[in-house]
Amino acid sequence: MDEVVEFKLKKNEKGRLLLFITFKKDRFSMIDDKITRDIILKYGKIIKNYTDLYVITDTRSIDTVSADLAWNLITDLIKCNDDAVKNVRKSCILISSKELLRLINLIEKVYTPVVPMKICETNADCLKFIEN
Repeated sequence: MDEVVEFKLKKNEKGRLLLFITFKKDRFSMIDDKITRDIILKYGKIIKNYTDLYVITDTRSIDTVSADLAWNLITDLIKCNDDAVKNVRKSCILISSKELLRLINLIEKVYTPVVPMKICETNADCLKFIEN
């Protein structure tokens, strides 16, 4: 899993605890069911053990993803909803792929995010959303 995605916790200058989830370039094609489960398990442990989190997921290295993989990630992610509602304040997804953006928008119509969420193209837009 570590070769595909990186998790990093860091406090910003205002003392907010940020969880950065960064998908690594050219590694997303390596994702299988086991790696998907490992990603969700690690995310679940972090949001269970830390409060007042702001989650920033950087997917800009991903050009395309299969609908099946996206659906599996989301359905596994829903298992973390109770902890997310308690411990995550905001979530931001950094996206550059139009295809991935359309897929996430489609999934949002079925599964409404349980915390305030925004899709951004730049770090500045994401941080502005987190700070407000």
